[in-house]
Amino acid sequence: MKKILIILLLLTAQSFAGSFYNIEFNLNSVNTDNLFNDSTNAKDFYSSIRSTANIYPIKNSELNVFAEYTNYGKNPNLSNITYGSGLTFLPLSDSSNFSLLLTGSFQKYSYKEALTTNSTEFVKQDISALAGFGYDVSKSIHLRTGVSWKSTGYASDDVPDKKLTEIFSGLNFTIFGSNSIDIESGYTYEKYNYLPEFKPLMFIVGTDTIYTDPMIYAINTDEDAYGNQKDADLNAFYFSTRFSRPLGKKTGLSLIYYYRDFNDIKDSTLVLGYSTGYLSPWVSSYDGFSIQGKIKTYLIPKTITTFGYGYWDKNHLRVVERHDGIVSTVNTQDRADSMRKLFLTIQFPIVLPSGRFVEPVLNVEFTNNNSTVDVYNYDDFTVSTGLTFRL
Repeated sequence: MKKILIILLLLTAQSFAGSFYNIEFNLNSVNTDNLFNDSTNAKDFYSSIRSTANIYPIKNSELNVFAEYTNYGKNPNLSNITYGSGLTFLPLSDSSNFSLLLTGSFQKYSYKEALTTNSTEFVKQDISALAGFGYDVSKSIHLRTGVSWKSTGYASDDVPDKKLTEIFSGLNFTIFGSNSIDIESGYTYEKYNYLPEFKPLMFIVGTDTIYTDPMIYAINTDEDAYGNQKDADLNAFYFSTRFSRPLGKKTGLSLIYYYRDFNDIKDSTLVLGYSTGYLSPWVSSYDGFSIQGKIKTYLIPKTITTFGYGYWDKNHLRVVERHDGIVSTVNTQDRADSMRKLFLTIQFPIVLPSGRFVEPVLNVEFTNNNSTVDVYNYDDFTVSTGLTFRL
C-alpha cells in the first residue's frame, strides 16, 4: 500500500502541478563510515526517494502530503517507508505588524515487519504542532512567542510515547547597519522513564558488616526491565543566540550559541544498555552547550557554498548496561560527550526556461566524538549527494 502511494505521487506530478499546486521530488544518496555513530565503525551506503505534493487551498495556507522510501545496502532491516502530511496557516494579513503561525504535521514510519515486532527503539510515528505569535516593533525589531508540542511513538508497546511541550520567546533585531542578532529562550516539559538505582543492603552479624549482592536488582528480559520503570519529569531551560552579518556583497557569516540545562533530574538510570544510541528515544535528550560558525557565499558563479565548524558539549542521561544477558542497575555509566564537526555544502540551483527548478547538492561532513563511555568514541566521514526537482 505504501509503495503504491509513492508511485501515485510520481505518476500524477504533471497533472497536478499548477498555480495552486506544486510537486517536488528529492533523490538522495549517502555514503558513511559510521552509520551507528559508535566505535563499531559500521560502513554503509543508503539512498532515498521522496515525493511531496504542496497544495495551497486558500490564501496564506499550505497543505503538503509526502511519501519517502529509504534503502540501506549493508543493513537492509533499516530500510523503511515514511509517509505523512502537514498543514501551515498564516491567517493574518501581510500588511499587519502582527503575525500568527499555526502548523501541524504527522508522519508514519514502516520498517520491515520482523524488526518492528521485536525492536524497542524504532520510531513508529511522529505528531507535532506549533502556534507562534509575532509582532514587528519596527523595521529592525521583531518579537515572537509561542508553544510547540511533539509526540513520538515507538514500535514496541513496552515503550511509552515520548511527549515534549515547549514554550518559547524570542527577539530579533538589527544594529549598526547589517548586524543581525537573534535571541531565544524557552522551557521544555517532558516525562521520562527510568529504573530506580537500588543500593546494596547492609546488615551486621556480630562484628562483621555484610552486604547483599549488588546484583540484587537484575532482570533477565527487556520486557521485565521496561515493566519496572518509573516516571519522572525531565524539564529543561534553554537559551540560544545567533549573530549574523554580511562579509562583502556575496558572503555572509553566522555564529550560533546554544545552552540547555535539565531541572531537578533524578539520580536514576535509563533502560537499556546503550540507550542513547542511534535510534534510541533518548538520543537527543542531553544538556550542555554548543557553538557553531557558518559562512555562506555566492562567490563561485551559479553555486551556493556553505562551510563551517561546530562543537557540542553533551551530558546524556545515565544508562544501564547489559552484561551476559542480564540488565542490572549496578552496571550504570555516566555519559558525557565532546563532539566536533566540520561540514561543507555546495548547492547548484538551476531555473529552467520552463520555470521548473532543479538543484543538485553535495554535502561533506567529518565528525569526531569523545565520550566517557568507550563505545561512543568514534570518527565519521560522510558524503551525501542530492537532487531536487520542483515542478
